[in-house]
Amino acid sequence: MMLDWPKNFDIINGIVLGLLYLHHVGLLSVQCNPADRPSMPAAVVMLSGEGSLPQPQKPGFYSERGLNELEVDPSSKAFSANEVTILLH
Repeated sequence: MMLDWPKNFDIINGIVLGLLYLHHVGLLSVQCNPADRPSMPAAVVMLSGEGSLPQPQKPGFYSERGLNELEVDPSSKAFSANEVTILLH
């Protein structure tokens, strides 16, 4: 059985482009300033693929600090960098 590589590539390329588009709409929906977020009807239009998408700003959960920059007590068994706690057993 021979695979049709150009056809398979086109299918994979279409899936990747669709995922990138969904990711872009998702970033627009979680912008820090609620006024910059699209309304539900605008998001539905975006998801239908009509029109161009604006560039998203910083998301509401954006943090410029890396985990190595945080002061962490190495003897501590509980660690929380962003209100999510990880317990080491």
